Amino acid sequence: MGHKKEGQLGDLKNLSTELATERFELKADITAKQEVLEAGFAKLAEAAAAKRSRLEVELQKQKDLNDSLCSAFAEGAKSFTDWLSSLRNAMTNSGDEALQKQLDDIKAQLADTSSAESKLAALNEQDAKVQDRGIGVNPHTNLAYADVQAQWTQYVTLCTKMQALLEEQNEEAKRGGLTPEQIAEIASNFAYFDKDGSGFLNRKEIKGCLQSLGEESTPADIKKLFEEYDTDKNGTITAVEFESFMKKQMGDSGAEEQLVTSFKYLCYDKEHVLETELTNVVNDKTFKDQHVEYLKANMDKKDDGFDYAKWTKEAFER
Repeated sequence: MGHKKEGQLGDLKNLSTELATERFELKADITAKQEVLEAGFAKLAEAAAAKRSRLEVELQKQKDLNDSLCSAFAEGAKSFTDWLSSLRNAMTNSGDEALQKQLDDIKAQLADTSSAESKLAALNEQDAKVQDRGIGVNPHTNLAYADVQAQWTQYVTLCTKMQALLEEQNEEAKRGGLTPEQIAEIASNFAYFDKDGSGFLNRKEIKGCLQSLGEESTPADIKKLFEEYDTDKNGTITAVEFESFMKKQMGDSGAEEQLVTSFKYLCYDKEHVLETELTNVVNDKTFKDQHVEYLKANMDKKDDGFDYAKWTKEAFER
């Protein structure tokens, strides 16, 4: 448009010059009109330049606003993912704490999600502002709100699995490493040897129990047993005291070596077990994904896998 106006004005100037050369009697009027036109074109050019300047300023404001909104979302997303990472690390590093403490912490996190919900709500508002501006690509982050929300969902799922695993381990610890079937067997054995139905075992009944187990049953052996397990020192073995005695008979004896042997079987006698070797034995009943996650979180790294021997030793020393 500007070039067109300049061309037209140039044509008028040329025409005016020709008229003056030809001594046109109204050349003064032509010159005056030419000056008016030039002044008008000058004002138009000045107005156009001013408008362009205002538009450029406004455009920069819009760019700055878009960048500010994108930057705010990126910072919020990073803050949330860093916070979530700290929670994961805390969960991973809590393996040395008592099972009940770990379980209580997991339950507390699952019960109180207000902090996460507040952070996500703020982040969602920031994302809405970005979307309202029609911004397709955020130059400050690769994360979208859906990505951050998915990370939180994954963390909650992990916590839920860890809770189930810790509850299972906690119950197992309460049973002294015995299965519910073994606990039931102990109760059945107590009832069997409690011949008179008194609710406790006397020395004669304990002797019969030892003989059934293939244990020595000399008076000295029975005396030693009562000294160790007759905690209330009333000369009898109650059901609780009998359970303590049987746990030792049926419990961890040889279990540590058996567990190490099992790991060696999985990893073909290597000194470390690979994650893929652990996942290969995942099933729907005895060994699930959460067990793999627990082992990965609590075993020390060794070569390109995990130090199963060290973990087993430490587990049986707790």
